[in-house]
Amino acid sequence: MDKTAIRNAATVIVLRQDQGETRVLMGQRGAKAAFMPNKFVFPGGAVDAEDANIPLHAGVDALCAERLGEQADPKLIHPLCVAAIRELWEETGLILGTKGAWNGAVPEDWVTYAGLVQKHLGIDTHIHVGEAKPGNVRAFRWHDNQTVKVPWYNSDRTLAFDLSPFEETLLIDVDYLTFNDNLKQYFGSHNEFLCYDQVWDVTSTDSFTHDRTMTRAGHPMLWATVVYFRKCDLAHNIFEIMKNVQSNWRYYAKFWGFKAGKYRNDFALTIAHQLMNGYASGTYFNHRLASLSTTDTIYHASGDVLKIRYQDGDNYNAVRLKGVNLHCMNKACLQDPEIYGALLDGTR
Repeated sequence: MDKTAIRNAATVIVLRQDQGETRVLMGQRGAKAAFMPNKFVFPGGAVDAEDANIPLHAGVDALCAERLGEQADPKLIHPLCVAAIRELWEETGLILGTKGAWNGAVPEDWVTYAGLVQKHLGIDTHIHVGEAKPGNVRAFRWHDNQTVKVPWYNSDRTLAFDLSPFEETLLIDVDYLTFNDNLKQYFGSHNEFLCYDQVWDVTSTDSFTHDRTMTRAGHPMLWATVVYFRKCDLAHNIFEIMKNVQSNWRYYAKFWGFKAGKYRNDFALTIAHQLMNGYASGTYFNHRLASLSTTDTIYHASGDVLKIRYQDGDNYNAVRLKGVNLHCMNKACLQDPEIYGALLDGTR
């Protein structure tokens, strides 16, 4: 293929109304990209030959078709729209689709997309991308010991109760990788609110010793990585208290005895959960939160298999996980194009 030749391509602009404000979805290209490195761009890419044969559930909107037809061959209108949908998924993981049966064999480029729509936990999915707040940048160590700074969008987590349109909601951080459907067991249960109170270091190096308690006084810390809740008074009150903690972060830090650095949803959840339960034990998931620390790295991913590199004293070792849902605290390794692409293929 002549990479210098001009090719037909599609770009999709995704807008979201969020509390009266309009937000636009963009992504930042990698620093090593040959074309426009480090630039913020809309999702998009070249049209593939197979795009012309992909059926659309509702067809192309009349106004959209009219505008595309002003400068494009009418035969390109359909594949351009299909390419935009495919590229949005490939680059962001966001799926625009409706469950249904494919007529005949699924084209090679669409096999993973079709599979994701069918196996997506079997529940309705709502994706919320938070706003980038000043200072909300975390530093992570890459496998070559280089420190990488990654912007992290977690400040809107306290709005989950308000944003969810569902009677039962499973709130999952984007750094929680799902390779099985174990979490489905909690739907239809009698529980009103669940979170994790125990963590499992998959490297067995006990990297989370300091995360067992939130303060020097020994308040046990809860994890906001995955939360199940019903539309009920208990869940509503927990999220309202979390909002209050977030808005008065320095006050709560001084009162509870922890450092008022970057805002942590884990701390806000811990405080809200303890206040609502009278400082007594609440209800938690019946298994520990499998986790990877900020200094450990996923160096290979294939299907539901992860290979992890970690440091144990002066030595480096590796561990292999298969079919294990994992909280990956090293966000930097999730930005590796090979790892990211493989995870899209393998996660649920």
